[in-house]
Amino acid sequence: MKKILISPPDPFLDEVQVVNRLFSEGLEYFHVRKPDYNEQNLREYIEAVSIEFRDRLILHQMYELVEEYQLKGYHIKGNTKLSDRDKILSSAFFKSVACHTFEEVLSISKEVDYCFLSPVFLSISKKSYKPVYSIEDFKLFFKEHTYINNCIALGGICKENVNLLKSIGFSGYALLGSVWQNNNSMDQICENFLTYNVI
Repeated sequence: MKKILISPPDPFLDEVQVVNRLFSEGLEYFHVRKPDYNEQNLREYIEAVSIEFRDRLILHQMYELVEEYQLKGYHIKGNTKLSDRDKILSSAFFKSVACHTFEEVLSISKEVDYCFLSPVFLSISKKSYKPVYSIEDFKLFFKEHTYINNCIALGGICKENVNLLKSIGFSGYALLGSVWQNNNSMDQICENFLTYNVI
């Protein structure tokens, strides 16, 4: 299963050093989601990532930087302009998208490399963000649509529930709150992330 990490939305102490270390430990997919960053902030962030790892970065904004820095690719959000969305979908770069319903997954899963489906569990980073589907709903959806093999679980993923995801039918999982919250040091964050493994 794919194991994906999403950046915290707000700056985190030594964040890029943590990311570089995780890349050196094998992290393949890192989503840079910094809604309050301006272009200069984002450029500085990208340039602080070791050059050999930049092709593992997926941007959630300022899409023009993907090609300029030869990053991994783009993440399409719900508020992405239609013109940008069409350009992204026709590009050769990696593409991911955020989905919140089964209908959204069915409509776009074939056009992207993977799609997030969220929330699967009660969100850790957004306390009021609750799932609309039950575990049985998810299982039935994947059983009825076996061709969908690029759906990534997001929302409330933690060590207590991560092993459920494969049996449900997900192809991977993305981590955010369970890695960045309540971990105060680089060592804690790295150790926490690296110990996530689906059996």
